[in-house]
This record gives sequence, structure tokens and C-alpha cells, in this order.
Amino acid sequence: KKHLLHIAAGWMDMNIIEKKEDIFFLRHDEIEERLGEKRPVKKTMPLILERRKKRSSDMQEEHPPRMMQVGELWRPVIEDEPEEADLRGIGCSAGVAEGVARVIVNESEFSRLKKGEILVAPATNPGWTPLFMTAGGVVTEIGGALSHGAIIAREYGIPMVTAVKQATRRIQDGARIRINGANGAVEILN
Repeated sequence: KKHLLHIAAGWMDMNIIEKKEDIFFLRHDEIEERLGEKRPVKKTMPLILERRKKRSSDMQEEHPPRMMQVGELWRPVIEDEPEEADLRGIGCSAGVAEGVARVIVNESEFSRLKKGEILVAPATNPGWTPLFMTAGGVVTEIGGALSHGAIIAREYGIPMVTAVKQATRRIQDGARIRINGANGAVEILN
């Protein structure tokens, strides 16, 4: 990563890319091909902009809550919707929490989460760990018992339910909810 960012810094100086992070939208063979040129001009920014737009679009897609490996391929596991009105998922960190749901879909919204609120997110990664100190509980759309969020929730002793289909769409920001980290139940109270 450091090496790629070093290359990117040089390309920024040459006005070939706009930001250092743009280099991560190129494949290794594309970077290598451009390194062979004195001044890489092979439609670098249009390609990056196209891929940045696709990534943004992909981030809006619903991610399957469970995946299964079939040979070398990973396939989503299709499940029927539960009949009851409450949402269901996988209980990953025991306990019951009730509070205001705070729907956060990206890092720029972190400051919106207040002490004791229940974090509702598509998924979490190590960059989201500080939120677990503030949250009273966590609900995610994808993950399982060994996902990042589940492990961190257990470390902090807060309830978590994961694999809740369309949680960020079906739970309104600011709604009062109750989650059960043992049985995977999510109740919308208002």
C-alpha cells in the first residue's frame, strides 16, 4: 500500500490523478503498464472516475446477509422473509438493548451516534470500532458470529444482531427499537 501511495504521489505531481487514493481504482497490471511510460496518459482519470462511480453505485446495492462457497465461487444464500412483523437476524452478542436507532451508512456520519443509541449499519470494519464504545447495541445487515462487529460487540459487552435484511432501510433513523443479541430479534417499538 505504501509503495502504491508513493507512485500515486508522483502521479499527482504530474496531474495524472486527482487524489492519492485514486490509484486503488487501478489493477496492478494497469499500474505496471503506466509505469513503463515516461508520462502515463492512457485514459487514467476517465477509467478511475468510471470505477469510482461504479463503486458508489455498488455501495447502494443490497448485500446478501449470508454467503456460501460453491467451489471457487461465493453465492448468496436465499432465505424466505419471516412472517412476523419484527425483524430477525443472527444474535451474535448476548443481551437486550432498547434505545433510539441511529442509521449510519458511512464514516462521515459517525458523529451522529450518541451515547446509548443503537447503531444500525450495513456492516462494520475496524474503522468503526470507536462507535462500539458509544453504542448501546448494534444491528447490521451482513455478518455472522465471526464478523468484525460481532467480535467487537462481545469484547465491549453490548448486544448485537447481524444479518438483518435491509436493516438500514426498514429501521427508521430515530425510531425506538429493542434488540435481543441472544435470539436475533429486533423489535420496532414506535
